[in-house]
Amino acid sequence: MRLMVVACLFLAQSAGPSLTFEVASIKPAPPDDGACMRHVEGGPGDPDPVHVRYTNTSLMNLLGDAYPAACRINGPAWLDEVRFDMAANVPPGTTKPQFRLMLQNFLAERFAVKVHHETKEFSGYDLVVMKGGPKLTEAAATPASPPDMKGLSTFRNGVSVVRMTAIAQPASALARIVGSTLNQPVADRTGLTGKYDFSLEYSPRSELDEPGIADAIKTLGLTLKTTKVMRDVLVVDHANNVPVEN
Repeated sequence: MRLMVVACLFLAQSAGPSLTFEVASIKPAPPDDGACMRHVEGGPGDPDPVHVRYTNTSLMNLLGDAYPAACRINGPAWLDEVRFDMAANVPPGTTKPQFRLMLQNFLAERFAVKVHHETKEFSGYDLVVMKGGPKLTEAAATPASPPDMKGLSTFRNGVSVVRMTAIAQPASALARIVGSTLNQPVADRTGLTGKYDFSLEYSPRSELDEPGIADAIKTLGLTLKTTKVMRDVLVVDHANNVPVEN
């Protein structure tokens, strides 16, 4: 009987990667000069799956990646204000769900994060294809550059303008960006299953003559339809704004 217990324990421990990063560090990001946007590279699904790097990221961003099913995260304002640079080594073979659990464990260990979930009804949007069809460019089977989505914030005639560039991204990634910009839940209902290259230019506040993101996505043959949705809300019960040292 004892041999059977030991064998079962061995199988459980060797069944897959540990749900912690092999090595991980986090430190305050340099002062924001307005030109350094949040950037993420590496991890499962990326050409470099065993390394992940977050640049100029907030704890709100990290929570969003750790709990992607949550349509909203409620917590103190500093979660979206204090910025960090984070790097971690990911065990080979780690899946995206396992990576999310690793990130959750990392946040609990370094920031003492404690959360709970609530379900609430929200006014939201469905991202759908317009009558004329999508105007998206299919990404190459082997992209010249790694899959990425990044935005550069500039000013034109005193108006804030975001220039968003995406490489080999699904429509669901665009839905997340639209939802984040509008601060409303946006579900991908396009039925598009490929990866696409696209660019957008919009004002996050729909200022003056600059289009907002809801107008900008129409250049891609996509639009928004209002709807009511029951969505998961992540409530941050506790988090430290200074992480445990590396």
